[in-house]
Amino acid sequence: MATTAQATMVFCFIFLTFLCCGININAGKFEPQVSSLSHPSSSREYGGREGDEFTHARIQKKGPITAIRIRAVWHFIVGLQICYGQRWSQYVGGPFGKLQEVPLFPGESITQIRGSYSSYLHKLELITDQGRQFSFGQDRGILFNAIPPKKDTVLRYVSGRSDYFIKAIHFHWDVKPGQREE
Repeated sequence: MATTAQATMVFCFIFLTFLCCGININAGKFEPQVSSLSHPSSSREYGGREGDEFTHARIQKKGPITAIRIRAVWHFIVGLQICYGQRWSQYVGGPFGKLQEVPLFPGESITQIRGSYSSYLHKLELITDQGRQFSFGQDRGILFNAIPPKKDTVLRYVSGRSDYFIKAIHFHWDVKPGQREE
């Protein structure tokens, strides 16, 4: 008969095995988390804990970010859509306000994102490696400044949660597509 200590050790071993192998247990399915990125890193998540989850992990393989559409009203970031290469992600968020599109120049990348949040996203300010800045929404709540944790990396894709507003956002960074690691 197994003791409580032995049962705890077996549970910890199984948990660590799943963690080390990159297995995600989601809705009863086992799904390996395989990254196509050479040395990916990510920011923390900014925002609340409610809303439906979304991720651009798969579509980002279509190419670098070439344009962004953001819908903002007053001090709310309402919706978001990103173009990877020539392919647009699914729109997430609500229908309120005017949808604004920001095309990036060829070879231009996002290298910093500032903003604010509480239980949802209030403001996003995108800064590119060519010095351009685009601001949406208004500062309210907690301010953040997201930069790549590794040198020579850029924004590759986003994930987060949404409903009628963008509730939370998480930034994922890596080298530009086609750029070799030195």
